[in-house]
Amino acid sequence: MYARPDITIEERMEIFSLCWRYQGDYGVVSGLAKEWKTSRRFIYDVVERVRQAMNWKRPGRPERDNRVEIELLEQRVRELESDCDELQAQLRIERENQKSNRLRLLLELALCPVSEEKIARCLQAAFSSSVQCSVGWISEQIKRAGEAALSVMQRDEVRGAMQEAALDEIFRHRQPILMLVEPHTLMTVVPEAAENRQGETWKQALLQYPNLNHVISDQGSGLIKGIELSNQQNQQANNRQMTHQYDLFHFKRELRRELKRLEHGCYEAMENVERARKLVNGRRMLSSAQVQALVEYRQKSQALDKQLEAFDWTEVIVDYLEENLSPFDERRGNLRSFKTAQAVVDEVLELLSEVKEVNTRETISIVEGARNGLFTFLQVLEEKLDQFQIKWHIVIGSRRALCNALACCWYWRSRANQSEKCQKKYILSLLNLAHWKRRVENLTEVEEKLCEALDQVVRASSAVECINSILRPYVSVKKHLTQGFLALIALYWNMHPLKQRDGKTPFELNRVDVGSDDWIEVLEIEMQKMVQTKQSVAKAA
Repeated sequence: MYARPDITIEERMEIFSLCWRYQGDYGVVSGLAKEWKTSRRFIYDVVERVRQAMNWKRPGRPERDNRVEIELLEQRVRELESDCDELQAQLRIERENQKSNRLRLLLELALCPVSEEKIARCLQAAFSSSVQCSVGWISEQIKRAGEAALSVMQRDEVRGAMQEAALDEIFRHRQPILMLVEPHTLMTVVPEAAENRQGETWKQALLQYPNLNHVISDQGSGLIKGIELSNQQNQQANNRQMTHQYDLFHFKRELRRELKRLEHGCYEAMENVERARKLVNGRRMLSSAQVQALVEYRQKSQALDKQLEAFDWTEVIVDYLEENLSPFDERRGNLRSFKTAQAVVDEVLELLSEVKEVNTRETISIVEGARNGLFTFLQVLEEKLDQFQIKWHIVIGSRRALCNALACCWYWRSRANQSEKCQKKYILSLLNLAHWKRRVENLTEVEEKLCEALDQVVRASSAVECINSILRPYVSVKKHLTQGFLALIALYWNMHPLKQRDGKTPFELNRVDVGSDDWIEVLEIEMQKMVQTKQSVAKAA
């Protein structure tokens, strides 16, 4: 670019002089390039070479080297931006935590139970006056949480875990709420607010649980009809039958009520005899009237003696029946069987029919009405005992005798701390096991299974009565008890540690995994899934 011998050094200095003189004017370089018949790039190169040779600077104040300062400032800007991002993330987390804590407190208060107005005041006091929580917003949050809880409780793993259930009904303003509770772990499914408690309604409720094979309930007509209808449908579908155990608590209560009625009749007869005695001792009576009163007194007294004796016999017969309602026969030292239990019922009915002085027809009716499901627990126990695999040493022995010996040890072990007599019987039962240790190779395994089977014998629906007592405060406080709120109560209970179950939750005892041990975290995850599902449906539409 410098191969222009025709342009001398002086001319190049002149070009530089003109550029320096007219620098900043528009078109100076283009004019010089046109004048000297060269390119603009040549002019720029000449000017730059001369400037460097002469150490020429542009007019004005000398330039400062600000690169270090600029780098420091840029680094500070980057640090501030990083701090800003960190603070924004921290603020976002604090807002989310505050939102989560507010939802947690809201749900905890909703399950106290208290009204929505009190929940609003508590939230306002907990999260300052800047947070406005109206009753409508609280109701909406509880509704969303209820929908999420209902979705969780309707999962297949929750319904499939219900194999045994205690059944009952609780009423809210004459509306029945159907209850199903697992008797061993106290796991409850969603209480169903139904229109009625007829057999068809119970049938639809029971068919939702495919693994349900044993139920315990009172003798309500709708319950019994629902179990029969569900058994008929299961028989047609998969040849599966549910066994039904009548609640022994209700059965005993009905018997005791009837005995109390008979006892009340005895007391009335005693009052009549006492009035007749006072009449005999009256002084203002003719001799003939006094003789008649004496005869009546003796007749009533004899009738009272017979009535009291008959009542005592009735009471003894009822006690004899109740004594046979346990799986172990203390008198004979063996396990009861379903066949012997039915023979006891026949014997009791025969003895009651022979009592004539008191009216035992109602007592006989109670026993006859309950006998079909009174000893179902013995059938279930026999099926479990037949499944045990016993490894006999050399000679095969009696399975029944072995089970009786182990059951005797189990029975007296539970009563060893009651008296010295029970302790002696427990020691004798342990000594008896020494014989079976030589006969059975896996005696320890068989003993564990038999004790587990005896511990799991369910004869009453006490578990569902327990959950009913927990649900009754909500029934009385809440204005609207929706299906979602019932599911929220059930989820809270199933994920609540129970002191009587070694601090484990009903879900843990039934091996139900819903993704987390925190019930509110489970609800938050489920609510997020529901929101995403609604958004995807809206986009698809």
